[in-house]
Amino acid sequence: AAPSSPKGARAQGGKRKVTISWEANPEADITRYQIYKKTPFGFKKSGSTQGLSYTDGKLRDGKTYTYKITAVDKDGLESPFSQEVSATTAPK
Repeated sequence: AAPSSPKGARAQGGKRKVTISWEANPEADITRYQIYKKTPFGFKKSGSTQGLSYTDGKLRDGKTYTYKITAVDKDGLESPFSQEVSATTAPK
């Protein structure tokens, strides 16, 4: 079965970056978390990490960005999306 979706997601804006963090999944076989960023065409994969946070850098000043996270297990099964989280980068 696919893992459960990541819980406790939150986002924090900074200078030209947004840091997303979340709680560890309860499943023992999670190998990575994938981060998806909202675009005009839907959510597109932005990156992945083995940790519990991800920083999206080189963003535009004073702009709001929205993300969702999934968990991937050792069999390559991907969870449903987490809830959406948004943060605004610092103004110029």
